[in-house]
Amino acid sequence: MPWYNAGTVSVTNDSVNVTGAGTAWVDNVRAGQSFVGPDGLTIEIASVVSATSLTLARPYRGVTAAGQAYSIMPVQGDLRDLALQAKDLVLSFSSVRDGVGQGIFPVGTVGTPGIRFSGDEDTGLSRTAANELSGIVGGAVGWRLTTGGLAVTGAVTAKNAGGGRADLSPGDATHTGFLALYAANDVRRGYIGFITTTGGAQPLSYQNETGGVHLFAQGITSSSDIQSNNLLLRGDGSNAFVRPTNAGGDLCLGANATTTWRCANSGVFHPEVDNVWSVGRADKRASVFFAGTGSINTSDEREKLWRGFSEDLKAKFRRIADAIIRELGWFQLLDQIEEKGEDGARWHFGVRAQRVWSIVAAEGLCAPLIGEGAEQRPDPSWTGSPPPAWLCWDIWPDRFDPIMEQRQVGTDTVVVGQEPTGLLDATGSPIMRNLIEERPIMGMVEVGQRLDRAAGNRFGLRVDQMGLLLNWEMGERDKDRQAEVAEFAVRLEALEAA
Repeated sequence: MPWYNAGTVSVTNDSVNVTGAGTAWVDNVRAGQSFVGPDGLTIEIASVVSATSLTLARPYRGVTAAGQAYSIMPVQGDLRDLALQAKDLVLSFSSVRDGVGQGIFPVGTVGTPGIRFSGDEDTGLSRTAANELSGIVGGAVGWRLTTGGLAVTGAVTAKNAGGGRADLSPGDATHTGFLALYAANDVRRGYIGFITTTGGAQPLSYQNETGGVHLFAQGITSSSDIQSNNLLLRGDGSNAFVRPTNAGGDLCLGANATTTWRCANSGVFHPEVDNVWSVGRADKRASVFFAGTGSINTSDEREKLWRGFSEDLKAKFRRIADAIIRELGWFQLLDQIEEKGEDGARWHFGVRAQRVWSIVAAEGLCAPLIGEGAEQRPDPSWTGSPPPAWLCWDIWPDRFDPIMEQRQVGTDTVVVGQEPTGLLDATGSPIMRNLIEERPIMGMVEVGQRLDRAAGNRFGLRVDQMGLLLNWEMGERDKDRQAEVAEFAVRLEALEAA
C-alpha cells in the first residue's frame, strides 16, 4: 500500500505527541507503522488518537517545528487491514454464525422442511426422526436415509430425452441386484453388476440380454489386475489408483501400489511422505492459493546448521539489500496485458529476478548470468558457491503426454447359447452343446506421444526470505542513523561546552 503523507505536521523536541493539519490518520494510519518526521528518522507509531493526533513509541529527537512534511511507512501492509475488515464482517453476521454458520439447522417437518426453497417451501430436507434424514418433495417423503441405509419411495430412474433409461432395482429372477438398462420404448438392453471372468477377477461388468459380457474396466482380464478396495485407472498403463484406507476413512491417491497423497477424514490434504513432493512444477504452476492464514515454513533450529554473519558477509549482504531496495518498482504481467490490455492489467510491486540474481553475482555469491532472452541462464562453468536459497532458476526438458487408443489386447471365449447335438441322454432328453463365440478384449494402448510443454526455464525468488533480508537491512540502517545521531549529539554538546 502507498505511504500516507497528506497534510502537514507539528512536532516538538523530546515529545511523543504529533499534531496534524489536513490529515485523516484514523482511516489511513495504524499503530505499529512508522512515522518519518521532518528530521528524516523513522519512529514507530504507538497509537492513533484522532484524525489529527497520534502518539509515537519514543520521543521525537528533532527540532521543534510546525507545518512540516512527513510520511507514514505502512510496514504492516494490506494483510492486516484485510484481517480487520474480515473481523468486522464476521461480527456483523453473529446470528448467522451461531446458527446456520455452525451447521445447525431447524428440524423441520414433512409439511415444512428444515431446509427448503424459496417459492417451493414444501420441498427440501427434514429430520423426520432420530438419526433419520428425509428428502421432502411436494410435502411428501421421497426418500429416507438412516443408519440402516437409503430407502427410496418409488423407482430410481435416470432417463434421457431419447427415451433411454436406467433403473436401480432388484432386477429379476435371473439378474438379482443388477442395474437394468433400457433403450427407447422401454426395451431392456442389459444389466450392470459384478461377474467373474475366466481369470477369477470380479470387475464391474455389463451383461446384455443374450448373456454376452463386456468389462467396463478396459484391459482387466485377471485377478492380478484388480486391487482390493481401489478404483484402479489403467488407461495409460501407470496403474494410477484412488482408494479408501481400511482404517480411518482417508482417501489415498497413488500409482503402482505407492500412495503419494492422502485426504484425511479430518479434511486435511497432505503428502504421504514428509517433504518429498511439490505442489506444481516450474512449468506447471498453480495460479492462486486462497487461505485464511499465511503458510507455515519450518524454522526449527534443530533442523538447521546455523551460520550467522561474518563481518565480510555482513557487508556484502548489506550492499545486496541496498541494491535490491533500489530495484523495487511497479510492473504488469505480460500474459495479463495480452488478455486485458495495458489499461486493464493490474499493477504489481516487486523486483525482477534476473536483476536480483545479477546483484548477488556482483558480490561473488553466485554464478553470473550469460545469454539473452530465453537463453539467459547462470554460467554453467561457475565453480563457486551455490546461490542463496531465495534465488531460484528452474529448467525443464520437453514434456510429452502419451497418445492412447482403444485397441484389441486379447480375446475372450464366451458362451452365447446352446444347440442340440442330435443325441439323447438316459432319460431321453436331448444332449446340448455350448455355442462358443470369440470376442475381442479391448484396452487402451499407447500409440505415440504429443508435446505437452516445450523445454524452457524460469527465474524466481523466495520472497519471504528475501523480505527478511530487506527488513534486516532496514534495521541496520536504523542502527547506523541512531549511531550518527548519538555522535552528532556528543559533538554538539562539546561545541556548546566550548
